[in-house]
Amino acid sequence: MNEILKLDQEVLRQFGIALSNHCNFSIKFLVLIAACQAYIIFLRINALSGIVSPTTYILIGFYAIQNGLTATYIVFASALLRIVCIRFQFVNQLLNGYAYNRLLGKTPRQLQLHMDKFPEDSLYIYRTHNRLLRIYKSINECCSLIIVCFLGYSFYTVTTNWYNLFVQITSNKGVISSHIMQWCLAWLCLHTSLLTLLSRSCGATTYEANTTSQILARVYGKSKEFQNIIDKFLTKSIKQEVQFTAYGFFAIDNSTLFKIFSAVTTYLVILIQFKQLEDSKLEEQETA
Repeated sequence: MNEILKLDQEVLRQFGIALSNHCNFSIKFLVLIAACQAYIIFLRINALSGIVSPTTYILIGFYAIQNGLTATYIVFASALLRIVCIRFQFVNQLLNGYAYNRLLGKTPRQLQLHMDKFPEDSLYIYRTHNRLLRIYKSINECCSLIIVCFLGYSFYTVTTNWYNLFVQITSNKGVISSHIMQWCLAWLCLHTSLLTLLSRSCGATTYEANTTSQILARVYGKSKEFQNIIDKFLTKSIKQEVQFTAYGFFAIDNSTLFKIFSAVTTYLVILIQFKQLEDSKLEEQETA
């Protein structure tokens, strides 16, 4: 956060632009987390029968706090990534001002005056881009282990709740428990929204970080001096392709949500097949 604040001060001092954060989504997600957790606690307590001991209330409260803190951490990491993404976008917009398509229609005099600022701006862009990459990698190093645990827990939760919903809907008894249905839907809503948020934040930031080299390839470099600056920057940018990973196991981007639900579908089919096999064996035993 200190590095981001220092970078914002430099932008304000050099360009007179105050970069915004656009992190209002985090408040909405925190409200969603609180609502889902409160509803889950209500369903859990309502399902208890008999006299409930204080220890049970403490355990339920501890479980809710644990899940709430984990979900809040994911929102916090996504907010940090969104802030870094906006800074990458500013750098890319600044660099895109020197692209071929932006310089079409300018007179040779206007083109010369515009490109005279390129050496100074390119040095600032290069330095800022490297700082943003360090911040991006630092966030990944700090969050990756917790994100791996969260993704594993979310995968387990989504799979089991979808399976419970299937069992309830296809039950031969014809009785659907509204309590279990509400319980499963609350968990699915919570984890699906968090997985979507994390995937989109990581994907957007990674895309902006890697787009710099593509924009750089379109920069107008008529003179040899400008072309040397572009070549050096481009060579290092190509070697610095970044990914936000889950502790190095796999990359997290916009396709991660699809991959998770593809795996959930696969395991769900396996569980359903085992359930059908078990039901058929019970029917054979009852018939015999």
